[in-house]
Amino acid sequence: MAFDFKEFGAQIALAAIKGLAEAEIGALLAKFKELNPVEYPDLIKGMHSNFTLLAKLATQTKTKIDDGIVDFVLKAVDAAALADNIPV
Repeated sequence: MAFDFKEFGAQIALAAIKGLAEAEIGALLAKFKELNPVEYPDLIKGMHSNFTLLAKLATQTKTKIDDGIVDFVLKAVDAAALADNIPV
């Protein structure tokens, strides 16, 4: 099997932006909570459910790029759920 430079580069880029992306998504969720406190728990529960399904599908693709993107969104959503005592 040939070495996939595109996949390798994407994995390096994902690793480099993972922490920043999780923080940015967390900040976006916090802003949504501030502006829409009533809808916020439903958003978190829905995102958790949807991204959990996407995570299962992402593992079936040939690349790891989508796995990484789904993973850092799901981690940010789970962190928000935990911080705000929202059962997911």
